[in-house]
Amino acid sequence: MKIVPSSVSACTGSILGLCGLLTIGCADAQSPPKKLEEKSKWSIERAAGQWRIIGNLAAPANISAIASLNGDQFLIGSDDLMFAQYGTIDRESRTLRITGDVALLGGKGDDEIDIEGITSAQRDRQYFVTGSHSLTKKGNMNKERRSVFRVNVSASGAITRKIDRATLRDVIERDSILNPFWEKAQQEGGINVEGLAWKNGSLFFGLRSPSIDANALVVQVSASQLFNKGKVSHQLHRLPLGRGLGIREMVAIAEGFLIVAGNAGDEPTREYPIPRDYIKDRAYDIFFWNGVDQTDWLTRLPRRSGRPEAILVLDDSEARTELLILWDGIVGGAPQHFVLSKT
Repeated sequence: MKIVPSSVSACTGSILGLCGLLTIGCADAQSPPKKLEEKSKWSIERAAGQWRIIGNLAAPANISAIASLNGDQFLIGSDDLMFAQYGTIDRESRTLRITGDVALLGGKGDDEIDIEGITSAQRDRQYFVTGSHSLTKKGNMNKERRSVFRVNVSASGAITRKIDRATLRDVIERDSILNPFWEKAQQEGGINVEGLAWKNGSLFFGLRSPSIDANALVVQVSASQLFNKGKVSHQLHRLPLGRGLGIREMVAIAEGFLIVAGNAGDEPTREYPIPRDYIKDRAYDIFFWNGVDQTDWLTRLPRRSGRPEAILVLDDSEARTELLILWDGIVGGAPQHFVLSKT
């Protein structure tokens, strides 16, 4: 196991700096400690027009993950279901149309995978879906939740019936840093995966919790090795996002990764009235991570009633990246279209 630390900056040099472009500015009690510089080469802004999801969207108020394989199709998931759904992207009408379901596991009653991350590998025509690997709110460890799935897509773009299943359990149990948090409640910093991204043959699992010494954690593994059923080597990356912040979503772009950060801990319960790493109504921030050793704060998202837990990359080029951010807790996800300009 290799531990890779990452330094943090206030977007100095050639990477990203934003302030005041969204409805919540930098002057806030939860603002990053350093003032952002004005000489950044990147900027972010809301795009015109309103996107929406149409069709039979299951669990419409619980969207937790989404990804596109080729810019025309997508796979979307909810944390309450045992299946994902696929559909098509229409840029002209600004719609995501649900066209079918993808059964990941059979289940009964209250079974759920707790889907928290979906990513795609275009070159291999594959989607990857991860469960949270966390305890349920009742304190149970359901085997369905500690699953990672590989969903294959045919040359014609159709989802195939071949779905492979793996788990991060062995990786977590063998890791001396992660192991103490395995099968612990989220209010105590228990393992909770909420982000997933594919890049150059590796899967990057973003952990909401634990947050350790103001660092969020990312587990990197070889995608092919994970599904070969043998011993899986891994790297554990430390991202200095700030005290009590965990990864709520992450996506790959050409330069690295975009990360949504929010509370690492979960809300209080009767059993855990004072949870670890939790602040009520805490804001959500977007960070850039180069995948190795540099982490930069980008901006703060506008406050809404939901949680920004699903990002769809619509386009990614040298000049700009277009994103749809969908919100868990709002019916239909209330997609917001953002453009990151890189010039």
